[in-house]
Amino acid sequence: MQITPKELQSKILNFINNFYYDKNKIKINLTFEKQEGNLKIVKNDDKVIITYQFDNQIYHATSLVLINAELKSFQMEISPKFKQVGVMLDVARNAVPKIETLKHYIVILAALGYSYLGLYLEDVFQIENEENYGYMRGRYTSKELKELDLFASEHGIELVPFIQTLAHLKAIFRHREYGEIHDIDDILLTKNDRTHLLLDNMLNTISKTFKTKRINIGMDEAWQLGLGKYLKENGYTNKTEIMQNHLKIISKLVEKYNFKAEMWADMFFVLAGGLYNVDKASFSDEIKKSVPEEIKLIYWDYDNRTLEEFQSRYNSVKELTDNYGFAGGAHKWVGFAPKNHYAIEAISNSTKAAINNNVNDYLLTAWGDNGGEASHFSIMASLIYLSSVNYSNLSINNYKDQFSAYLTNYKFNDLLALDLPNILYDHKNYKLTNPSKYLLYEDVLMGSFYYTPNLDYQERYNHIKENLIKLAEVNSKYNYLFKTLGLLAEVLENKSTLTLKIHEAYKNKDIKTLTSYIAILDKIINSLDLFKEAFKKQWHKENKTFGFEIQSYRLGGLKERLFSVKKQLNLYISGKISKIEVLDERKMFYNRNDYNETLYLNIFTKYISPSDI
Repeated sequence: MQITPKELQSKILNFINNFYYDKNKIKINLTFEKQEGNLKIVKNDDKVIITYQFDNQIYHATSLVLINAELKSFQMEISPKFKQVGVMLDVARNAVPKIETLKHYIVILAALGYSYLGLYLEDVFQIENEENYGYMRGRYTSKELKELDLFASEHGIELVPFIQTLAHLKAIFRHREYGEIHDIDDILLTKNDRTHLLLDNMLNTISKTFKTKRINIGMDEAWQLGLGKYLKENGYTNKTEIMQNHLKIISKLVEKYNFKAEMWADMFFVLAGGLYNVDKASFSDEIKKSVPEEIKLIYWDYDNRTLEEFQSRYNSVKELTDNYGFAGGAHKWVGFAPKNHYAIEAISNSTKAAINNNVNDYLLTAWGDNGGEASHFSIMASLIYLSSVNYSNLSINNYKDQFSAYLTNYKFNDLLALDLPNILYDHKNYKLTNPSKYLLYEDVLMGSFYYTPNLDYQERYNHIKENLIKLAEVNSKYNYLFKTLGLLAEVLENKSTLTLKIHEAYKNKDIKTLTSYIAILDKIINSLDLFKEAFKKQWHKENKTFGFEIQSYRLGGLKERLFSVKKQLNLYISGKISKIEVLDERKMFYNRNDYNETLYLNIFTKYISPSDI
């Protein structure tokens, strides 16, 4: 491959080395020309001329050329649906990606034609003059972030900081110095000089670390604002007034450091006296005046599915401001396995609604709620799908499969198979359910008061296991994702129904059957060890070590509990105890929804036991 100009040669060759294509068939001369206008690709025989405006288009265009290498000649003029498309990775929920992981993510985004990568940081970055901010949380040093920023810039990707300046900072309050500026829940005490100093130090550090002047300041989900320490010190104050005053402080800091700021939109809906996700919100003049003109509001929506629902929210947002953007979700925050099917259905309609409402910037968020168990790469199908929508004017067949093969050596539907541990029943309209997490941690004696599992789960998880283990044999750098989830399915094959079986045998005083379940418990424990080891390797391949201790406690605690149950059953079987109190009291609870008895239960501490945790 010959590349002109020469200064791009090493960059392009290093870039394409990450992907899957037939290198023996690539005999082309690539020429790049930078100018205003649409991205254009013209191929005649072995000569290709790429005309581009933005640097990330170099890598997207190169990928398109390689994907279509079998075509002797073609012409493309590419005009994306959005001026900017980005992904925001949550790096603050225990799973803190290594810098090398983030570099690889940047390469993937460049190949797909994305514009920027957002890092949702919370306290996972070092701040000047704030020694304990992010202590032992895997925080990034300024040196690490500058290195990443430079790498992103070289690939035409803007690296954007997403921070918090009001709530979602619970991790810092364990330190005494920050406990003093703790209002309530995970919310900062707004009317306080020490809070203002922290925020100043925060933005000062960000301004010195990142090249961009774009920043997301958070300001979301502070539902109990002013109802804790603030209330004790200042008396009851209307939330709108507290928000107005705090936003004035933030706006001055934004101006001081010359940032172009964005914030999430939900708090203004709450100030209006309702919930965020409502069909129509009505805003008072006071609330409307509290929205700073210079700060873009990001309407985020991870749950709606229809065009009508999205449009209803836009109608409300437009009452507040004409300076707004949109953020959808790639659902990797539901446990060990993602829910790409659910995300893709939303992306399909949310992109249409965004275009109809003149949104220039479409953001796909990838949160890591409750521990960040899922791989950062498990949402590859969602990333590819959004790219295919953004560039849907391209005259290329099978865009999704072509990019799937190029990026991963898998078919698009193979990447969707990572969802399978959360899809026990096949439906056209996928719901947000995560049985693979709550069934893993469900207590095999107590069961759950949320739901009653089906006995056919065993057969279904057996089928899922076989599919995933087969996909793990594919020659791909991502085959470890399928291995990890295949081993999870193997655990669930036996564990998901054992709680029902034990209860039934105990109720019938069927000692012989109960005895046979001891061997099943041993099998589950062995499978759990294999899954735990694969998950550990996956974690440390992608992430810093910080945060994995939580997974060790959870999975190790599960194993210990299984040993404890085994011992208790043996005591009962041998006649050394006359009853098992938990099983005497246990009731069968029937599922409270109609979606084939699967639910969305993600907060570990809320469902593993009725006891205080």
